[in-house]
Amino acid sequence: MNRILSAIGVSAGVLLGSVMLPGLASAEPSALPSDAQVAGAQADLCASKVTSSGYVHIYWNTGCNSQPICSTTGDDSNYGNSQGCAGDDDNRATSLLNNGYSGGLDDVRFYRLADHGGGSVCVGNQQYVSNLANWSFTSGINADNRISSHKWVSSC
Repeated sequence: MNRILSAIGVSAGVLLGSVMLPGLASAEPSALPSDAQVAGAQADLCASKVTSSGYVHIYWNTGCNSQPICSTTGDDSNYGNSQGCAGDDDNRATSLLNNGYSGGLDDVRFYRLADHGGGSVCVGNQQYVSNLANWSFTSGINADNRISSHKWVSSC
């Protein structure tokens, strides 16, 4: 009887294993996704928010998984001065979404310092960054929670 139950358990595990999410570290049928997989699933929210609205959106968390802390159609040379992006938006960005119109100035370059200084990262038109922890400015400094200004540019 134990052999039959073991065989059923193995068969069920194999069957369930074929419908499990790809990339799970465990072959256990009851395994839950890891934190990294959950974060990856949240990243899909950025892709679902891509439109052609003319706005750039800045989010305080990964995966564009909240209301933006700043949404604007123009340049902002200083997130700390409450003109454009609010003063408390300075150095808080963790994900970015460029929903600019195609043509002309449709890419957005984000800068480490106010007045467009200190290294930059660029997000192309209809593109997004789900997690700035994986990005560095041209100066080599990690970009997560370190953006202070941005401007629309013709190309990245």
